[in-house]
Amino acid sequence: MISFLEIANFVNILTDKNTIISFRTSLVFFNKGIINKIYKRLIKLLYPRATKIIINSREHKEYLIKELDIPLNKVQTIYNPIDLPLINKLKNTPINLPFSRNNNHKIFITIGRLDPQKHIPALVNSFKNLSPENILLIIGDGPEKNNLLNLIKKYDLNRQIFLLGKKKNVYKYLNIADYLIFSSQVEGFTNVLIEAMTCNLPIITSDFKTGAREIIDLNLKFNTKIEYPYYGPNGTSLSLVNFKKDFNKINFSKITQKQLELAKFKITKLIEQWKKLIEIT
Repeated sequence: MISFLEIANFVNILTDKNTIISFRTSLVFFNKGIINKIYKRLIKLLYPRATKIIINSREHKEYLIKELDIPLNKVQTIYNPIDLPLINKLKNTPINLPFSRNNNHKIFITIGRLDPQKHIPALVNSFKNLSPENILLIIGDGPEKNNLLNLIKKYDLNRQIFLLGKKKNVYKYLNIADYLIFSSQVEGFTNVLIEAMTCNLPIITSDFKTGAREIIDLNLKFNTKIEYPYYGPNGTSLSLVNFKKDFNKINFSKITQKQLELAKFKITKLIEQWKKLIEIT
């Protein structure tokens, strides 16, 4: 049996069958809140009993093995897939922007649910002292929306920062932007960074756990202390604590997007990994 998400995984493991579970959220996420702490105790109790645990980043795999004392052969990394032909088709569709773009504009874009985990107020604060030629597009919806609207109004940024809500086709927005900017505090692994790579968009991201480092620079060790901003082949990393300060120190001429390792996220490759896993379990 194969299951995804925690409640389904708990039930799956309790069946005492050959169980493959997918764990897609960093264990760090479960450190806050009563419900999350209950989940974390159940994860620590039950997940070691699974036949196989599928993790969607190498960093998360290392962290989980250490925290739960799980044998290495029980845990396997299979990344989230991307459909390159579909993205290439969708990214070139027409787009209407909420402002008149000129050659001096630099467009930053962030995509994700508007909740505290994503730390989006840090982006608004980062933009309040920037030139009005710097535009921030925020795609997504959630409980932080009113707080963000109030911040934008407070700092008089309504001609510079735009909340666009949910969009079915985010690729056409990525395709016209100059940088993806991402300020999340914790992730399992985030697709938006890979999607930005497919659109050849340089990435500016917080150094969140887990998964950021293996996108920015695959050769960067997960526990190594680094100086921020850190410039890798696919973008730059900023610290979680000093995001605004680090953002203001960026040398934009040093940010690159070389699309290194993009092939390992192709859906066809990952389908083969899933098929092989099922056959041998």
